[in-house]
Amino acid sequence: MKIKRAFTSVIAGLSIAVGCLAINNLSANAATTQNGVTNDQINQYVNNATLEQKVGQMYVSRTPQDPNQVKNDVSKYNLGGLIVYDADMKGLTQQQFKDKMKSFQDSAQTPLLVGVDQEGGLVSRLTHSGLVQQNGNQFAFPRKQYEEGGMKEVVDDAEKNATLLRSLGINWNYAPDADYSTKPGTFMWDRTFGQGYQQTADYLSKVVPAWQHDNLVASTLKHFPGYGDAADTHTGFAENSKSLAELEKKTWYHLKLV
Repeated sequence: MKIKRAFTSVIAGLSIAVGCLAINNLSANAATTQNGVTNDQINQYVNNATLEQKVGQMYVSRTPQDPNQVKNDVSKYNLGGLIVYDADMKGLTQQQFKDKMKSFQDSAQTPLLVGVDQEGGLVSRLTHSGLVQQNGNQFAFPRKQYEEGGMKEVVDDAEKNATLLRSLGINWNYAPDADYSTKPGTFMWDRTFGQGYQQTADYLSKVVPAWQHDNLVASTLKHFPGYGDAADTHTGFAENSKSLAELEKKTWYHLKLV
């Protein structure tokens, strides 16, 4: 009951990122080794942390617009991370945004994972907020980059954007979109790689290391277990009528390989 009372007020306002549960060992290393944290130090922290501290580390919170509230919540609940959206960047210079992220980190008991949806195209928080200006294909959909410049352009862009994110104080990207869709016009179609499931697997095997180069930014594949051709679940319920055999052969094929 004590834990329930302590977290009731904050849980209602938290957004738990599915990527937080799917992050792999490579991604976890990207978020820690940059600061020289060893496995022994991590184990020591876990062994000594209270239950409340451990629970707090499982949460990724949406960032309230009041910076003082963010700093208070981060410190009080030992939050594991924050996710930033367009509203958290609008009207700020890059230096102001960096200072804002640093102030949140300074309030944390444990270094924060700061996440963002920076897939490119329609899902580009950096450019849609005005924090960063569009530069050719740099923030375009990966499918467009591939069609115009091949895999090299896709990989080069991921590396450049990872460096940019880290310089802004963001160390976790909810990307790439790993969905496989076969129907143009469906909700997820534009955000997918737009190639066959085998080519999608090859793309993921190259772009994830590109995002995570030099341990700058953790990368999370989404949307497990596969969005496919389903309708928009932001606005209602959706269903997938594919058989288990078809899901295993195509929808999950690339996820297994990666």
